[in-house]
Amino acid sequence: MWNLKILQEIDKEFKERVETRIVNDETAKQKSTKENAKDATGYMKEKKFKNHLIAEEIVEKMEQRRKV
Repeated sequence: MWNLKILQEIDKEFKERVETRIVNDETAKQKSTKENAKDATGYMKEKKFKNHLIAEEIVEKMEQRRKV
């Protein structure tokens, strides 16, 4: 069973990593040209997929920590 402290750690780490990625995405987007810029829907789908991967990685890490 997940306790509140572990859930708060997961939430905090997820937010930090997503915010970092968003800053990196914005920097990359500013550097991109019209030829290689993605359309808005493709960009959003990729963003959601990355968020999902980050969440899975954090949950796996917390599960390993909980087992110890």
